[in-house]
Amino acid sequence: FMIIALVVITLFQVERLIGRKTFLKFIFGSYDRPKEVEQIFMFIDMKDATTYAEKIGNIKFYEMVNETITDMTRATLKTNAEILKYIGDEVVFTWSLKTGLKRNNCVELFFEIEKIMEKKASYYEEKYGCRPTYKAGVHGGKVICAQMGDLRKAIDYSGDVINSTARLEGVCNANNASLVVSKFIFDQLEDNSKYIGEELDKLTLKGKSEELVAVKVSKKEKE
Repeated sequence: FMIIALVVITLFQVERLIGRKTFLKFIFGSYDRPKEVEQIFMFIDMKDATTYAEKIGNIKFYEMVNETITDMTRATLKTNAEILKYIGDEVVFTWSLKTGLKRNNCVELFFEIEKIMEKKASYYEEKYGCRPTYKAGVHGGKVICAQMGDLRKAIDYSGDVINSTARLEGVCNANNASLVVSKFIFDQLEDNSKYIGEELDKLTLKGKSEELVAVKVSKKEKE
């Protein structure tokens, strides 16, 4: 009984560490060989992170980051998102193309997170002296998904779509935007009439002749 209990607990902890969907992919060997799949990605990053870190110190700052990520859980589950990885205060979410477009999940996640942060603004102000807000970029398309590594294994994605998503998130500040979505994805949303979409200048990507059309997205006020 003790051995079975130990195995179950270990598997549960591994699942929590790498995520349920990734864990199941490992178990069933879904990506032992590289596959081309259609995915949507969101790169979401805390605004003014450097300023906050200098103000409250690195340890306190990362306590705050961890708490905001925990607060994102409900929004993540509600929009069927998968957490791909954490990069400092940045989180990378992903969906299959179909799941991300359904009910506008890939865009609604940002607004759900924004709603949570606004609701808890006073709490964060009191505890950390900061009111965390976020900016994000969203794009999708064909990428290669494969199991990587030997000593430490991971399931990861590669392709121009990844770099383009990061670039979209990077143009938020210059355009006074909180959310920038590629036109390719925005036009395919299940219902984009719920948002105000403002086309920005086309982005020329390094090594690519094709330009990426970016859309600054905000939610329409309820009448």
